[in-house]
Amino acid sequence: MKQLTTAQGLSQNEIFTLLQDDMGNIWIGTQGGGLNIVNQKNNSLKHLTTSEGLSSNIVLNLCKDDKGRMLIGTLGGGLNIVDLKNRTLKWLGIAQGISNNNIRSLLSGNPGQIWIASAKGVDIIAVDSGEIKHLTNTEGERIGTRLYLKDNQGHVWMSDSYAEVDIIDLNGGIFKKLSTQQGLSVNLIYGLYQDDQGKIWISNGDIVDLNAGTIKHVDSSQGLKLIPFRFFEDEKGQIWILGGIYDKVGAYIFNQKSGTLKHLTTSNGLNGDNVFGIYKDKMDNIWLNCYGGISVYDPRNKTFKNLNVSGGLSDDFVWSCMEDNQGNMWVLSIGHGLDVIDPKRETIKHFITGKGERFNSVDQVLVKDEKGKILMSSNGYGMYIIDPAKETFINFTTKEGLISNQVQSLTEKNGVIYAGTNEGLTVITPISESKESSEWRGKSYGKPQLIDHVDFNSNAVLLTKKNQIWWGEGGDGIVIMDEPKKDTIIPPAYITGIDIMEQPRPFANKQLFQNNPDTVWSMTMDTFYVNGTMPLDTGYLKTNHISWDSVTGPWALPIKLTLPYDQNVIRFHFTGTHLGNPEKTRYRYILEGIDKSWSNISDKSFTDTYRNLSPGPYTFKVSSRGFNGLWSKPASLSFTITPPWWQTWWAYSLYILVLVLAVWAFVAYHSRNLRRANQVLENKVEHRTAQLHKSIEDLKSTQSQLIQSEKLASLGELTAGIAHEIQNPLNFVNNFSEVNTELLVEMKDEMDKGNIVDAKVIADDIIANQEKIIHHGKRADAIVKGMLQHSRSSTGKKEPTNINALADEYLRLSYHGLRAKDKEFNATMKTDFDQSIGNINIIPEDIGRVLLNLYNNAFYAVTEKAKLSALSYEPTVSVSTKRLTDKPDNYRVEIRVKDNGNGIPQKVVDKIFQPFFTTKPTGVGTGLGLSLSYDIVKAHGGEIKVETKEGEGSEFIVQIPIIS
Repeated sequence: MKQLTTAQGLSQNEIFTLLQDDMGNIWIGTQGGGLNIVNQKNNSLKHLTTSEGLSSNIVLNLCKDDKGRMLIGTLGGGLNIVDLKNRTLKWLGIAQGISNNNIRSLLSGNPGQIWIASAKGVDIIAVDSGEIKHLTNTEGERIGTRLYLKDNQGHVWMSDSYAEVDIIDLNGGIFKKLSTQQGLSVNLIYGLYQDDQGKIWISNGDIVDLNAGTIKHVDSSQGLKLIPFRFFEDEKGQIWILGGIYDKVGAYIFNQKSGTLKHLTTSNGLNGDNVFGIYKDKMDNIWLNCYGGISVYDPRNKTFKNLNVSGGLSDDFVWSCMEDNQGNMWVLSIGHGLDVIDPKRETIKHFITGKGERFNSVDQVLVKDEKGKILMSSNGYGMYIIDPAKETFINFTTKEGLISNQVQSLTEKNGVIYAGTNEGLTVITPISESKESSEWRGKSYGKPQLIDHVDFNSNAVLLTKKNQIWWGEGGDGIVIMDEPKKDTIIPPAYITGIDIMEQPRPFANKQLFQNNPDTVWSMTMDTFYVNGTMPLDTGYLKTNHISWDSVTGPWALPIKLTLPYDQNVIRFHFTGTHLGNPEKTRYRYILEGIDKSWSNISDKSFTDTYRNLSPGPYTFKVSSRGFNGLWSKPASLSFTITPPWWQTWWAYSLYILVLVLAVWAFVAYHSRNLRRANQVLENKVEHRTAQLHKSIEDLKSTQSQLIQSEKLASLGELTAGIAHEIQNPLNFVNNFSEVNTELLVEMKDEMDKGNIVDAKVIADDIIANQEKIIHHGKRADAIVKGMLQHSRSSTGKKEPTNINALADEYLRLSYHGLRAKDKEFNATMKTDFDQSIGNINIIPEDIGRVLLNLYNNAFYAVTEKAKLSALSYEPTVSVSTKRLTDKPDNYRVEIRVKDNGNGIPQKVVDKIFQPFFTTKPTGVGTGLGLSLSYDIVKAHGGEIKVETKEGEGSEFIVQIPIIS
């Protein structure tokens, strides 16, 4: 596997064009990194940029002429010609005679000629002589800005896409111009198509017959009501004309002999006026894919047969269809799956998955392999392998070995399927195929195989003649991989040794030396034993009472191995004979008797150490897997760990007997003591109960005092604010009273003088002042009543209350209360009230206490920050209300109180609603304000929470049900 990106030396990952030269090198044109040339023989990568002589690093297109020279069209750098044999680089630009340095397209014309198209027209270059010819019309104007095709008669067709079609005869050098002046119906050209008779069909509806030298029109005058985009020729030479995907005018059939045009719509028998595609089966029937079903045209009797949902199709929105080797038509619809139509039996079969569900939710990739199988990808559901002949269905997903269920491309070669996904490539190979069943295996190449760029682009996969797979990944270069060879060998796994108590312990057959006629030396070479005199074992195994019957296999593994309880630390060694790719060998193992499942797959050839194994039977199994992904049959070894004598059955019987006697003695002894201590305990319980009742009463009294203290504290804050509010109307009353006294004196003087008119004017002023006195007196009276209402105990009854007015009133009272205590205190107040809330049922005195507490805390926070901040800091407290309707049957009012103070440290946020907890200095706060607020809000069926960021401020959020 190879990756070609900037990490492997590619100059840039944005690839514009690819081409292979005559020596097998791959040329890669990039957006700004020039050219990269890959030599696959010596595995090298070369750069060709402006530093090496290239005229521009933006390569738009590549072409190869008849002598194998590489033609490089660039943006801004004109044309570069690389002669690989002579190792020369030649540059042609405006200075050398070409029309423009931005090369749009390249075409190899007659031998030795290169055709290039730019925004300034088409130039013909004789490479060897360097002669450049500019194509012009009879008036000398440049022609052509884009090269379309070279037809089978040696003509080059070109157009500027907005004016006319130009035709050049390469053999005779004859120039023809096609435009509205020469007979074209419209000069706007979208595309060209050549039919079997050599006629050129132009997307504007014109048909050019080169042999007869005529132009025929198929346009609106003959009844054509669409702009042709697709052409299809049937066996009679008739041209079927389809429009764009959004055209709703049906299709047209043009008879070239009679020159007549037939319009096919729903009125003529079509299933729908949106025609997406066309397909011709083996019987020359024409299948039209419509938004309305399928219409099948029989050219022999010139009739239509329509199929839709009412006729048995899964869906009327038919996207594509394809014929299998048995003559059945496979129809793919949007959203409702796959249907199989048998034209001979006139039956429709809805394809059903293995789960009994209708096959649906597939993409548009529908491919038939060389054996007639139907391959189909599905976005998110893997891919499908369908054998119509055997009527078998395989859904190949990640469970079956696919690297990802997002299949984006499908390619097939020699029975092997290459599925490109967003996570890499999976090569799917048939293991066995018979009439009864088919079995497939997937082998994936992705991130685990060190492929950096695994996301396949659609239509960006190539199986080369050199048995390589090339695929492109948008923005991440190219990946090149040799086609993997089939590997079906499954080498066995072997257990190679056992470590007991963290040391290797070799085993031998007990009769090996006893039957050996030769003299045997000990391992230390200081002792020898003659035949029949060597002891069975004088080492670790005998000393620690480890026993076995015999050994087996190339690694002499013990049979019926028995270990004592104190030899219960074990590790196993193993190997897999995967000689082709030993570095890719992976293992998994299980110790039955302790492990519940197989171990994680690893490349380690030994297990973790099993420590302190309990007595009992065990079986160790290990399996190996090579690069082909096939697991071997597990190798196994069984052994037993014996228990110590104190864990035998007769020891347990003795334990039970002793335990029963001990329990009986213990119960008899403690029964006497319990009866004696029971009376003492009852006396202590009575005494402690009396003490507990007294402590509870004291606690209740203290709690009531603290709560009352907090209420009085809040009342004091409120009273200070109310006093400030009362002062203003009282000042007005006093001032106007003094003015009225002075006016009455003046009125008496005027009356004494007989000036009745002036006296009346003064009387009017007195009346106006008296009205203002009454107004401000009533205002003071309302403030006093509000204070009395707040000071008295809560009635506990809910009543309709305007929450906006309540929030605004207590905000002003809190602010003026703080101003009364600290004349230097100042802060900005912002309000945003939702006027759609109206009245809600609450206890106004209790909610007022909650708001007053939150306001006081907010003003305190911004005041403390102002003391430590620069002059630019502006203390701000914001209040907003909002009606919440996001939860059905649970409409709420949300009140937010926000400040831009120092915020609350995160480590104490969870404690702020606890009683007696406060962040204020000692003597400043009681720690009960937020606790009481929390209880009041909960009693209303609501919730209160805080959002804070240290150094930036806090926001308290209160939510109360509207109906409660």
